[in-house]
Amino acid sequence: MKGQKSIKPSATVGIIDKARALRQAGVNVINMGIGEVMADSPAEAKEGLMGALEKGETHYVSSQGIPELRDAIAGKLVRENDIQVDADHIIVTPGAKYALYLGITAMIQAGDEVLMPDPGWMTYEAIVQMAGGKAVYFPCLEENRFSPRIEDIESRVTPKTRMIIFTTPSNPTGAVLSLEEVKAIAGLARKYDLLVVSDEIYEKFIYDGHRHSSIAAISDMRDRTLTINGFSKGWAMTGWRIGYGVGNKSLIERMTTMQQHSVTCTCAFTQRAALAAQLRSEDSVRALVADCQKKRDLVVETLNHIPGISCPSPQGAFYAFANVTETGKTGDELSLWLLEKTGVITLPGSTFGECGKGYLRFSYALPRDQVEEGMNRAGEALMGLSR
Repeated sequence: MKGQKSIKPSATVGIIDKARALRQAGVNVINMGIGEVMADSPAEAKEGLMGALEKGETHYVSSQGIPELRDAIAGKLVRENDIQVDADHIIVTPGAKYALYLGITAMIQAGDEVLMPDPGWMTYEAIVQMAGGKAVYFPCLEENRFSPRIEDIESRVTPKTRMIIFTTPSNPTGAVLSLEEVKAIAGLARKYDLLVVSDEIYEKFIYDGHRHSSIAAISDMRDRTLTINGFSKGWAMTGWRIGYGVGNKSLIERMTTMQQHSVTCTCAFTQRAALAAQLRSEDSVRALVADCQKKRDLVVETLNHIPGISCPSPQGAFYAFANVTETGKTGDELSLWLLEKTGVITLPGSTFGECGKGYLRFSYALPRDQVEEGMNRAGEALMGLSR
């Protein structure tokens, strides 16, 4: 209970609430703090959902997920990620976040230490705290392309270390770990007998010829790894709440039991929607990614023309992580100033950890006209600040 009292509210959920309140108050808000693709979900998903409703699929289904969807996900994992699994290795959950919650809770005990990236998604720490564990951060610094150095991770291993969590591509930095970096993490996990949680929810959003590498594809890593993924980002289906976890059968059985005693199962007709999306909407995914790459270039170019601000071009995801240390304001101050001055919402880098201080995260997953308007407003204000 003590650890749960220290859990902070979700900044990303808070930013949605703030944007809604400002709009209701008449403020013309451009929300570049939000972590979702603001595009329509694939037509195939809608057709799959409507077909399920017409067939009366509105009742309980397997707590592990409908077999057809798990089979389709397994096929995708073998084909695209080289993770050799079948449907028994997969659980479908109401959102990838819940797969994280079930998996971490199933794998660690009170007092266990869990290594995780800084800057990184704040939900990792919250879930570890809810499970009674302790978050231990390793730095992911701009000087190393926001990728972790293996020596920085290893120096934080103690006899209490049980797990390592990492994300590729990264939220908030957009860093994509190379195969060599993923292999180095695998070596560390073997050396110290660590469990691994690999959050791959942004895997579709990779640019400039970079490649996604799944740690569970590496020899002998499949059974010590929980891979997290879902349909929220690549298919613009955040509100549908469809995610999944991939792990060894024993872990998936434990997660399934926990799901039985909590939410029972993931919604039947949204699983049918996800199945249709998985099988038939890859063109929609590619179009989203291509559009995001063009918007990334616009955002990065605009930011790098502002004195006092620099922004490396992200290799993946849909966030620009801009260094604002030379503006004379902290990231927190600048984020609030931009909101009050321009109506543009950003997230201060401190939201994502100590190493994020001095940065601002801009999401470019909005429609292009909103990205252009947001960068015009922010760019003009920031240029004035530098004069």
